[in-house]
Amino acid sequence: MHFGYTRADYDALTQTERAFIMKAYEDMVVSDSTTTRNAVFNAQINANRKRGKPFRKLWQKARRPADREKARDDMNTIKEIERNERKGTSGLPVWLERVYAGAGKKLPQKNARKE
Repeated sequence: MHFGYTRADYDALTQTERAFIMKAYEDMVVSDSTTTRNAVFNAQINANRKRGKPFRKLWQKARRPADREKARDDMNTIKEIERNERKGTSGLPVWLERVYAGAGKKLPQKNARKE
């Protein structure tokens, strides 16, 4: 019934197919009960949290692993653009100096170390 089978469709299945359907149903029940348990646990923690402590989120965003080849190509492109770009009076790119000037901020100074 949960999977949209009629009685005739279900009777036409083999024992192996029925076992797979029962396993899928079991997985669905376990997943639903785990999600409910996590939600109740999270609500209890948030209700009993100390004053000023931030709420605990129920769902955490999963980070995907970075594609190293793409990252390397992107860094090479950025370095190429920075080499070809016009430099301002401070040694920074002109566009970055304009951003700092527009925001009314001082330009960052390079720390010259004497060794």
